[in-house]
Amino acid sequence: MKFPPLRLFAIAIYVGLSAYACSQLSGDAGDGAPGGGYATAEGLCVIDVPEDAVCTKDINACGFGNVCRCPDGYGYNAALGKCVMDLAGVISASSAQLDETSCAKKPAGICTRDINMCGQPSTCTCEDGFQWNDVAGMCVKVLD
Repeated sequence: MKFPPLRLFAIAIYVGLSAYACSQLSGDAGDGAPGGGYATAEGLCVIDVPEDAVCTKDINACGFGNVCRCPDGYGYNAALGKCVMDLAGVISASSAQLDETSCAKKPAGICTRDINMCGQPSTCTCEDGFQWNDVAGMCVKVLD
């Protein structure tokens, strides 16, 4: 099978980037040092709040504490009651399927075609009172 020169160039770049991403994911810098000095937070895009996490006892309209401490690389989303990944510096991550609730719904309108590392569009239209969360891939209730 013959490929045009431009396609071969694109394939070579893809293979090179894939190898780079794998070294980033494994933390292998090629120097034999464990961890290689790469600090990326690959993992699940959305995780449950750890059982030993410190959370406020006040309960919001969604039935969750308003503030919880999440592991490094995650921030708490009070409408979901879950820790969501901070995507800054993340190469890839695994998305989680979330159930719809009164505080988390599927988009009501159009979404952009670009896809982030969690497999979600960067922007979607939501019902009034909800805003798009591109990590969770859901419209989440705006809590005052």
